[in-house]
Amino acid sequence: TAYRRQRQMCIRDSIGSVFLFLLVLFIISISTNALRPTQSKYKDCHEVNVKEMKKDGFYTLTISNKPVYSYCKNGSTLIQQRNPISGNNLNYFERTLKNYEEGFGFVEKEMFLGLKNIYELNKNNNTILQIEAIRQDDGSKIWIQFDQFIILKAD
Repeated sequence: TAYRRQRQMCIRDSIGSVFLFLLVLFIISISTNALRPTQSKYKDCHEVNVKEMKKDGFYTLTISNKPVYSYCKNGSTLIQQRNPISGNNLNYFERTLKNYEEGFGFVEKEMFLGLKNIYELNKNNNTILQIEAIRQDDGSKIWIQFDQFIILKAD
């Protein structure tokens, strides 16, 4: 009885200590990526989807030695996305040239990859541009493809 209460308190304290340890470990892993596997450095979405055979999705590309976030689909890199129901204001894309050079937005909502990043992708032989549009009223799609899309460097 007294021994039993003492044993129950010891078990409760042990459970509390284990919970606290797991909570601290979880916080450390989130803040430092300590438990996540090292991500490969992908130079473009062709490498992600075709060479590495990863499924379509959001990926971190390394362009000019910096991380760039985009959506990869069938080896293609998403360079712009507009979504009228994302919650952004109607003037979201009214930006300065510097914004368009660097890129802006969130790939999950509305974004532009950036002229500098597109230029770097273009230098690596990513020269096909496909433009897709989806009608809001019925969901039908239209698209057009350009096989020799080139961006020249600004002087």
